[in-house]
Amino acid sequence: MCVLTQLSESLNKKQNRGFLFAFGLIALISLLEVVTLKVDGLPKKFRWINIVSNYLGFGLMPSVCICLVYVLDKKTKLRWEFKLAILWEIVYLLILALSIPLYFQ
Repeated sequence: MCVLTQLSESLNKKQNRGFLFAFGLIALISLLEVVTLKVDGLPKKFRWINIVSNYLGFGLMPSVCICLVYVLDKKTKLRWEFKLAILWEIVYLLILALSIPLYFQ
């Protein structure tokens, strides 16, 4: 897909960058899912890897949608609604990160 976006003549620089970032996020989320499956069923000392990779996978999923909306937006300047969506994604990731220690009590 990255090669196709590079070869496309109809995508501008902003769209190309957004697609590449979205593909990168999808690859990272897929890798986190593989890690989650690999450590599932291992001894208890590896449970934290399972939890962290699972949290990150679910936490980063809305970022893919944000990237795709960024690609489809015709404006070059970020609108306040888009900035608000990014802020909510960051808050969501922080809430997930802060809730991880609850599993280890």
